[in-house]
Amino acid sequence: MAEYKKIYGYDEVLVSDELIQKSDAEIDAAIPDVRSGMIIYNAGYRMVKQRGLDGKWSLVPATGAPGADGKDGKDGQDGKSAYDIAKENNPDVGSEEEWLASLKGKDGTNGTNGKDGAPGAAGKDGAAGAPGKDGNSVKSITLIVDADGKVTGGSATLTDESVVQITVQEQE
Repeated sequence: MAEYKKIYGYDEVLVSDELIQKSDAEIDAAIPDVRSGMIIYNAGYRMVKQRGLDGKWSLVPATGAPGADGKDGKDGQDGKSAYDIAKENNPDVGSEEEWLASLKGKDGTNGTNGKDGAPGAAGKDGAAGAPGKDGNSVKSITLIVDADGKVTGGSATLTDESVVQITVQEQE
């Protein structure tokens, strides 16, 4: 077994049965980072030594393995509520509901509206559309003429053979 091994905390070391029984100087030489307050245990935790502020090792009663848990203590009493403390300091705080309502401040005033942002840049032109379908052309026009020779109406026949009526209005 090695002469020593760090265990648990920074200042706790497990040592051989032989080392714990050696002189202070021999223990110090075997543990390179020895310092005041350090505790050493032997393998069975039967012998314990602690290095004091004076640099000497002294025997300490062994109470079992380091870090063993003790019994839990009794629960403490509940503390006072914030309302109870406020009531003690100022008996005129009112009921708990009134006191809670008094903790909320008044609403603040509304802020002013911000300035409008700068206009955005113009967007790019869209792609050109597909060419439109050619329209119909006038194939023939038939006019209606009255007895005085005035045109009073008629019709136009288009290249798709549809007929459009022509209406004539007199100008004043």
